[in-house]
Amino acid sequence: MEVRDEFIEEFGQKVFEDIFYNIYGDQSDDYITIFSRRYSDRINSSGHGVFQWQGKEVSFTYQDGDWNGSEITDYSYGELVIPQPTKTITIFVLDEQRVLNEGHNLEFMRDKFENLREEIGKKEREYSYDRYHQPGQYIEQHYRNWLYENYLTTTTKTIEVDY
Repeated sequence: MEVRDEFIEEFGQKVFEDIFYNIYGDQSDDYITIFSRRYSDRINSSGHGVFQWQGKEVSFTYQDGDWNGSEITDYSYGELVIPQPTKTITIFVLDEQRVLNEGHNLEFMRDKFENLREEIGKKEREYSYDRYHQPGQYIEQHYRNWLYENYLTTTTKTIEVDY
């Protein structure tokens, strides 16, 4: 059973919904306190908070947005659950499988990739900016086309960050 399902079974759908209404300021319940909210982009966020349940304090972490929907990722009685701050970054890498499938010389393409490293780094930063400020299919397709033309693909890496 997933954490979300366990949470809803233990506390009910109303508490689950109230948490997310409080996160977005659509309502204010005295029994729920949101401590932090960190945006991954304009739509997706994560954070933590507490609520009172039958005289006990329950802490929780959440993720919300169009990546995974609304999720309670962890909860605990008494102990404050504080998520480890992380950031997921997208990295452009050479699509070696495609290079080989199309019969190109892999060493030549690796050299070409290294020579374009500065331009690729610039595109990674532009992609990150565009994806945060205007997420959507148009932006994704624009960068997919550029990646395809240059025999590149994307991978993601999660890194710890200090705030």
